[in-house]
Amino acid sequence: MTSGEAEGSRISLRETTGDLAFVDFPDLAQVLEPVRFGDTVTIDNSNALAAQTYHRHQVPAAEFTVWDQYRNPDGTPALPQRPFLAGPIFTQGASGVLQTGSSTAR
Repeated sequence: MTSGEAEGSRISLRETTGDLAFVDFPDLAQVLEPVRFGDTVTIDNSNALAAQTYHRHQVPAAEFTVWDQYRNPDGTPALPQRPFLAGPIFTQGASGVLQTGSSTAR
């Protein structure tokens, strides 16, 4: 909420169906009670977009050829890169090992 009595309050949007918005908030009534017609809100989907496109900014080593679509002809990443690769951390946390694609057991 960016104006009015509820200014500074945040509500997470869970989903939309048609012209209805469904939100997640433990005490929604407390947040929405002070909202009045004409108050303004900011809708920010940057976290959702970042999650959907993070792989473009996490280009691994050249042996991972599926990422060639995100490389320039000289092999450098075509888009700005994050300071470290989060993919291997996510993989190890989810599976317990860092998968290599090699069929040789180590």
